[in-house]
Amino acid sequence: MDGNEETVRGSKRIWGAAALALIAAVLLALAGGASAYPPGSPEAQLGTTRTELIALRGSLTTPSARLWLSRSVASLGWSIDADCWASEGQWPDGLSAGRCWQGIRVALHRLAAADASGELAAKAHPQILEIVNMVKGLAETASSMASSFRFLQDPGGFARWWSIQHDIDLGDRHLLLDARWAFNDYLRAWGRWGNTSLDYPPIATAFGAETVQPKVDSNPAGSAEAFQVGATGSALSRINIYVDPGSTATSLVAGIYADGEGGPGQLLAQASTPLAQGGGDWNTVHVPKTALTPGATYWIAILTPDGGGTLRFRDRCCRGGGTSLTAMSLETHLTVLPATWSTGRQFKDGPLTVFGTD
Repeated sequence: MDGNEETVRGSKRIWGAAALALIAAVLLALAGGASAYPPGSPEAQLGTTRTELIALRGSLTTPSARLWLSRSVASLGWSIDADCWASEGQWPDGLSAGRCWQGIRVALHRLAAADASGELAAKAHPQILEIVNMVKGLAETASSMASSFRFLQDPGGFARWWSIQHDIDLGDRHLLLDARWAFNDYLRAWGRWGNTSLDYPPIATAFGAETVQPKVDSNPAGSAEAFQVGATGSALSRINIYVDPGSTATSLVAGIYADGEGGPGQLLAQASTPLAQGGGDWNTVHVPKTALTPGATYWIAILTPDGGGTLRFRDRCCRGGGTSLTAMSLETHLTVLPATWSTGRQFKDGPLTVFGTD
């Protein structure tokens, strides 16, 4: 949207000390509350490590390092709370397990990446390795639950987890032809984490990238905006959106539309997630699994329901700075995304800071 459209989007804010304070409040909220997982369970251990990372954040002096760690903690929290094992100790099906590992993978990827100052990499190294060891422990716990690894031969259970739902290979082999290969590749992959470089492969995305765009943009509650994207994958289950620290939105609705002659067409999937006021983190919206055509054009729409505050995010607005199209909804009092999009004004503010994963 153009910068002159003040009635559609609030004025842009440059976040500074006040924004960092809001991030701190979000992290405290993430840390609070008793764990719903049994004491000593892998999830409870990961939750403890997350709390330690939050404490570590207080010792960081560089804003970039503090923000980077904030994103990582939020990502780890989502993977524990939304995707991992149920509190009663039941194992999930292959799809749920794959999502759990993908969520943890995102968190580890962010933690392993160095911030601009290098402060985080220097101070957080022991905590990063602790998380790695905890995740590795999940596999060891799993293997001890079945004699002779019989679960690996079950095509409907763990075998799906290892060989289909999560690509654990870090370079030796990309086609995991059976579960035994997958399990061995997994152990070998974790062995690579013993070095100090903490290298990690890029996350496979369905569209978009983890790059945080430079401009703060905003939409009032009830007004949706759709951003043009090109599919790079064949399936979508998660829409990951960066919410700026200045956001006051209490919830986020996100969805994907098919292309409709240069604008959003029919809605393919949508879902919502609550937001901690203040933003400053990546937030994941879990949508029903949707098939995509690689190379095809789609539209990612975002919305704060009417009455839910102002959503602030990152893109390349305004005045010709963008490289892809965006479209505002004609309706201005939405609570969910419409099944068929009606376009109001169009701009060239993209790309949005968003990426999709399966």
